[in-house]
Amino acid sequence: MSSSPAVIDRSLAQAACIWRRSQKSVQLPMEARGKMAHGGIKIGEVAVAGQPVVAVIAPPSKATPLAFAQVTELAPRPNLKVAVHDRSRLEWVVTVPIAAVGEEQTWDTTFDITIPDAIWLAHLPWDHFTVRSRLMSPVLQPGHRQEGAPIEQLRRRALAAVHELKKATEAIGAQLLAIRRRDRLIGQAEGADLLAALHSAVDGATQARQALDYLRDARDEALEREHGLADEFVSNQVLMLVTKIVRLMGPLRARSGRIDPALQGDRADAVQAAVLDILKVEVAHRKHKNIKFADAHNAHEIEGFVQRGALLKKHFQQALFVEARAYMLDQRLRNWIAAAMAMVASVFYFVGQIWLFANATAASTTFSLLVACAVGALVYAAKDRIKELGRDWLARRVKHGYADRVAHLSLQERMDPHHSDFALARETITLIRKMAPDPLNAALGDTSVVHQLVIKERLKHDGLPILHQQGLVGLKHVFRYDFSPLLVKLDDQLKRVPVVGMARVHLKASTRVYSLPVTVRLHKLGTDFAITQRGHLRIRRNGLERFVAH
Repeated sequence: MSSSPAVIDRSLAQAACIWRRSQKSVQLPMEARGKMAHGGIKIGEVAVAGQPVVAVIAPPSKATPLAFAQVTELAPRPNLKVAVHDRSRLEWVVTVPIAAVGEEQTWDTTFDITIPDAIWLAHLPWDHFTVRSRLMSPVLQPGHRQEGAPIEQLRRRALAAVHELKKATEAIGAQLLAIRRRDRLIGQAEGADLLAALHSAVDGATQARQALDYLRDARDEALEREHGLADEFVSNQVLMLVTKIVRLMGPLRARSGRIDPALQGDRADAVQAAVLDILKVEVAHRKHKNIKFADAHNAHEIEGFVQRGALLKKHFQQALFVEARAYMLDQRLRNWIAAAMAMVASVFYFVGQIWLFANATAASTTFSLLVACAVGALVYAAKDRIKELGRDWLARRVKHGYADRVAHLSLQERMDPHHSDFALARETITLIRKMAPDPLNAALGDTSVVHQLVIKERLKHDGLPILHQQGLVGLKHVFRYDFSPLLVKLDDQLKRVPVVGMARVHLKASTRVYSLPVTVRLHKLGTDFAITQRGHLRIRRNGLERFVAH
């Protein structure tokens, strides 16, 4: 599909106006406005100044300084999030901005959890710890120049469009939550703002689709297929917008079991009607594009829709994953450490043999053959012990002084033909068995045996021009630890507790819940900036329940 720069610029201008109206129409609470302050460009600006569909490899000097400055201002704020990922794994996600061009940043992440000895089961921590790193969705600005094949450019631009639509969804959701906390009544002005924000977000998604159309090429079958997937990806995010609004406007069940009634007011009905119209239009679009949509009466199709949505998300995010070349430092240096300590032990053995020979042949000293053999054996045994103990000691010094594992992060070849390294991660896991205060009466002193698991990572990265010129200004690290070895030692017996109710005694049943203290900290080296999350991990025999922040 051919296009002129004028057509593309007109599309970008329309999308920019749409997103500006959307931002002005939604009045967020103070916390939400702070989070949105570093938002990216408008939903429809993903087409960026009419890029050609052929692959263009631009040298870093071609990126405009204005684009670099704009992207640096729009870089994400450092963030730390802790949550339960699934029944066995706890997840902490770190988001940091990529350093400016020519600069370096170093970030320390520390995870600390204390586990009672009664439920501890010995295991190898490195077998249960994983970390994945990826770039955040692009924040595109006029003047950027995408790298790589047209398919890769299309994927990154689709990610940028979905990212902006997701931020619009979060903004509308924040306003609905603020109304819920107040009195659940949508006023006239608030209803008008919500309707304007809804229509602006959907119109922006439409403009984004039109902008993606300019990358199409009917002669390239793979590119056409990828364009269809990008269209479906954007459509799924529109459906997520509908889902979140319907969920936040309807009755909500709190963790305590209490039902929070639905939002009220005449404008609430108008918003519900607008959401229904948006869904109808989106379903019609999916039918026109032959995109599958779940049937309300077919559970199998709904399951398939959820599965395909997860595959789509993974498919597009693969364009942002960085490649990690990781190795255990002690394994890499094992031979060097062994050689160094063998030299030390050999020096001891050599000196011992000289002393033994000198004393055995001295005129004033008489050694029997048995004594000489015994002394020689002791010297030889001491040499072996020196070698083993010295190797372990030196390995511990390397671990505490540097790291257990080292990972070099580099860009995918599809994004950067030079496969540039841009980050170095040093990871260390420490497991300590120690005494802790009594959980019920700390005045008794340290009477409890606990195991303290500490996971540290120090990340140092550079601000590569090739990242900024493509609007890639954020880096996300996803850490996960699998606590499944502990589950087998948890008590799952159903306990019954008597309670008073309705003039009679009732029995309430429950299984035991374990609460493990967790602390996660993100710190920027060389500054006072730090984010700390403290809380408890609630865990039962059937799996991890949730992380409760303090």
